[in-house]
Amino acid sequence: MEAVAAKRADVARAQTRRDALRAEAEAIAEELGTTVGADGKPVGLTSRLVDDEGFPRADVDLMRVRTLRHRAHVLRTDLRAVEEELSRLVLELHEAASKVPKELLAEYEAAASRKPQPQAARASAEAGAGGGAPRAPSEDERPFAAVRDVAAGSPAGRAGLRPGLMVTRFGDVGYASVRAAGGGLGPVAGQVREGVAVQVVVLESLGAAPKTLTLTPARWAGQGLLGCFLVPV
Repeated sequence: MEAVAAKRADVARAQTRRDALRAEAEAIAEELGTTVGADGKPVGLTSRLVDDEGFPRADVDLMRVRTLRHRAHVLRTDLRAVEEELSRLVLELHEAASKVPKELLAEYEAAASRKPQPQAARASAEAGAGGGAPRAPSEDERPFAAVRDVAAGSPAGRAGLRPGLMVTRFGDVGYASVRAAGGGLGPVAGQVREGVAVQVVVLESLGAAPKTLTLTPARWAGQGLLGCFLVPV
C-alpha cells in the first residue's frame, strides 16, 4: 500500500500545481480581456501594440501588457509540462492500484475515510468519488490513451477534450481491443468518420467518475478531422 499512497501524494502535488497554473492563466486572460484601448477593443493576447503609424500605443500600459503576455506564454508551456506529468502519474497510480488485492484496498480506503486528510490528499480526491483510495480498475475502465494536445477551435476542443485526460473508451474501442491490436491506436482511427458522432469516455484522474463526451469528426481550419493528438499508454 505504500506505493499506492506515494503515488496518490505525487498526483495530488501535480494537481495542485496544475490548478495554480490554470488559475494564474485565467486571471491574466481576464485582465487582458478587460483592458480596453482607445478603439474600444480589448487588448487581449494578440492585438497589435503599435498604432497605424508604427509607434508604440499610448492608450494602454504597454509594459504591463507585455509582461502579462510573456507570463501567459510561460504558463502555457509550464501547464503543458505539468499535464503531461499528471497523465504519467495517474497511469502509474492505476498500475500500482491494480497490483494490490481488492480486499486490502478496501481496508485502506475505509481507514483513510475515517481519518482527516492532509491538504495534498484532499486535492488528490477533488475529482474522485468519495475521496478514498483508488480501487483496482476493471479492464473496461483502464485508460488506453492520453490526450496530449488539443487545438483551439477544433472538433476535439469543442467536444471538451483537453490535455491530461485519460481515454477509456473511444466509440467501440476500449482497452481490450487496443491491447489485442498490439497496443497501438489503429482501432481508434477506424472509429473516425467525418460527420459521424462518436462517444468518448474520459477520466480526469484515478478515482474520478468517467465522463462521456460527444465528438463529431469534421473539417476545420486545421489538419485532420479531430484536432487532437492521442498517445497510447
